[in-house]
Amino acid sequence: MVSIASQGLRATSSPAGRIANLDDVGALQSLLRDDSPRALGAAPSALGAAPSVARAAALLDDAEGVLRAPAETLAAALEADGAEERHVNLPIPFRFPGYDARGRTIRIDPARRQFETRADWAAWVVTAVTAWGVRLATPKPSLPRHDGSPTGFRYPLRTRESDGTAVVALFSDWGTGYYHARYIAKHVGTVVGAGQAIHLGDIYYTGTASEFARCFDRAFDRWVLRQMPFYALNANHEMDSHGIPYFAFLEEKRRRGRAGRIQEQPQEGSYFCLSNDGYQVVALDTAYAGNGRCRDAAVLDWLRDHLHRGRERRQVNILLTQSEPYGRSGPRPLLTDDLARDAVADRLVDLWFWGDEHHCALYHPSDAAPFVGSCIGHGGYPYSRRTVAELSSPTAELAWGETAPRFPEALGLRPGRGNNGFCCLMLGRRAVELTYYDWRLDVRHTRRYPVRQGRLDTS
Repeated sequence: MVSIASQGLRATSSPAGRIANLDDVGALQSLLRDDSPRALGAAPSALGAAPSVARAAALLDDAEGVLRAPAETLAAALEADGAEERHVNLPIPFRFPGYDARGRTIRIDPARRQFETRADWAAWVVTAVTAWGVRLATPKPSLPRHDGSPTGFRYPLRTRESDGTAVVALFSDWGTGYYHARYIAKHVGTVVGAGQAIHLGDIYYTGTASEFARCFDRAFDRWVLRQMPFYALNANHEMDSHGIPYFAFLEEKRRRGRAGRIQEQPQEGSYFCLSNDGYQVVALDTAYAGNGRCRDAAVLDWLRDHLHRGRERRQVNILLTQSEPYGRSGPRPLLTDDLARDAVADRLVDLWFWGDEHHCALYHPSDAAPFVGSCIGHGGYPYSRRTVAELSSPTAELAWGETAPRFPEALGLRPGRGNNGFCCLMLGRRAVELTYYDWRLDVRHTRRYPVRQGRLDTS
C-alpha cells in the first residue's frame, strides 16, 4: 500500500503489496486541489496521455466509492492476481494445435472477466489510484542508455542458415495471464519457428512485480525463454510502477541467460536494434519520457542514426513502438511531432508495428504515414469486438482488420469479445511476409511485400 501525505510522500508495504486506502485517496484529492501540476505530473495511465483535473477528480471520487463499499465487494473487484480459472473443454471440431484438453497447464474459462473495462471497473479504479501513489512516492529510475554499453543496444537478428530468413514473433498488450495469452506464448515457442520474440508492452494492471511474476510464469519460461531471445518494450502500464519491475525483469532474464538457465537474453535497455544483412528491427521506448511520446534527444539521435544506416546499407527498416502513430481519430503527436522528420519527411521507416490500442489491423502507406502500419494490441487484453468502421483511420487506408470474436461463432461463447492473437514476421531475402494468427493458431490474414533494393514494394 502507498501512504500519501500532502507534505511528504512515503511508500509502505501491506499484505496485498499494492492497494490504496481511503487516506491515500484523501491525500491525493488534497494534492490535486492544492498543487494540480504536481498531481497530474504523476497521473497513472488510466487518465490517458493528457490528464485533466476533472478526469483526475472523477477517478478519485470513483476510488473513494469503491473503497467505501462492503469488504466482500472490494475483494471481488480485486480478485485480480487471479483466482484459479475453471476449465471448459472445447468441442472436438474446435480444438487446435497445442490444445491442452485436460487443462493441466492452460485452463480455458470463458466466464472470466478480469481486466474487462466495464466488468472489472472497480479493480481498474483502485489499482490506478495505487499506481498514482507509487509514482508520487517513488523516484523514477534512470533510463539505461546505449552510450554506456559496448553493444550500443544493437544485437544480431537470428537468421536461418538454410534460406537466410529471420522469423520474428510479435505480440503486444499481452500481459494478463489469460488463457489466450498463454496459448500465444505456447504457439510462439513450439509451432511457428520463430528465432526471436518481442512483446511491444503492457503488463496489467500497473506493471507491478507480482504482475510480472504472474504473466511471465513458468509456462512462458518454458515455451519462450528457453527457446529463443525474448525482448520486451516499455509501456504506459509498466510506467505506472515507474518501470522499476520492468527494468528488474530485463536484468533478471539477462542474468539467467548468462548463467545458461535459458537462452541468451542480450537486451539491456528499453530500446534496441536487431539486424542482419537485409533488415533492421528497431524498437523505441514511447513510455519513459511520457505516455505515447519519445522526446529524449539522445534516444532520437540513436534512432535516426540507425534508420539512416539502414538506408545506406539497403536494409529494410522496421520500427516497433508500444504507442500508436495514428488511430481512429487521426495522427498522434508521436508521428506528427516526435518522429515526423524520420518517419514522414525523410521516409526512413518501411514498416511500423505498435500496440496500446486494443485491436489488430493492417494499413496501407499514405502521404501522412508513408509506411506500412500495423496495430497488434490484441495479444492478451480482453477487448471488445471491433467493426471495420472502428478499425479505420483517416490517416491511412485499412488493408485488413480483425473483426472476429474470441471463440468461433458457432460456440456462442462471449461473442462480444474480440479475437486475441499475434503476428509472425518472416524477413526473407526477397520479401517480407506477415502472418496474423489468432490464439488458436488459425491464420487470420497473410500479406507479402517484395523487397527491392532495401525497400518494400507496396504497389
